[in-house]
Amino acid sequence: HFPIEGNLSIAEGRFIAVEANFWVNQLDGNGNVLQSEQFKQSNSNVKGGQLTFLDGGHLAVLLKVTAPGTPKMPVMDPEMMEQ
Repeated sequence: HFPIEGNLSIAEGRFIAVEANFWVNQLDGNGNVLQSEQFKQSNSNVKGGQLTFLDGGHLAVLLKVTAPGTPKMPVMDPEMMEQ
């Protein structure tokens, strides 16, 4: 087991459909699961290139789906972001 495990399924149609199924495990010193919290969420209205927040209460996923080969956004200078 790992501290965070799960699956993220993405399907393309008119919009992008996303299904997230993750769980956060609390492990003991031997790697045995003591406690686990599951996050399961789906959204079939995701638009390509936009940030999407899937809220599951205590757990959440922030994702951005882009096509392969899409040019990356330039990195902003931190000083410019403070203004």
